[in-house]
Amino acid sequence: MRAALPLAALHLGGLALAASSPDPLAAFPRFMFGVAVATAAWLFAAAHLLRAKRNPPIGILALGIAASIAGRAIFLTPETPLSDDLNRYIWDGRVAEAGINPYIHAPEDPALGALRDEIGARVNHPDVPTIYPSLAQHLFRAFAAGDVGPRGVRAWAAAFDLAS
Repeated sequence: MRAALPLAALHLGGLALAASSPDPLAAFPRFMFGVAVATAAWLFAAAHLLRAKRNPPIGILALGIAASIAGRAIFLTPETPLSDDLNRYIWDGRVAEAGINPYIHAPEDPALGALRDEIGARVNHPDVPTIYPSLAQHLFRAFAAGDVGPRGVRAWAAAFDLAS
């Protein structure tokens, strides 16, 4: 497939555009345009490969894997996460690490005042206790025990993606 390299470049360029905003929520149209470009390139390549009468050459597969890894790495670069859910993950982990049940206390609960910091102030829906399942809570607590910040949580997510 001659278009593989240009499509991979277009895919990565779209992801880079999406990740380049200092505030992805404020720059939502730009973010979505970058995601749309990346998705269109990926879909075009996938459709071409599915229509092929033979298996793709190993070079095409290697390029796809490399582009996938590079695409995930691009989203590690922004200082601001692309979702405010990350703040909740870190917060829940800190609460659990402090020996407090995150299912009982909402982040704005006065009982958690001693834990509140910049991350706690940015938690979405601070009036609602956590909704994340117990297995996720164990992972969040492990992040808290390792004092993993927002970029570290994203790096772990990238590692899980790579492992899968």
